[in-house]
Amino acid sequence: MTVGALAERAGISPRTIKHWEELLKKNKKEIQNLRGNARSAREKKGKAVA
Repeated sequence: MTVGALAERAGISPRTIKHWEELLKKNKKEIQNLRGNARSAREKKGKAVA
């Protein structure tokens, strides 16, 4: 079952789902950037990177 079908069954408009998907994608990128920044900061200090 697709996300759209589940949304319609739950009474949520597909447009709302699209909106949340866009927000999630944006947040995912931001989280990856933060992780990258933390990693490079650790490398600069000379600590091991997990």
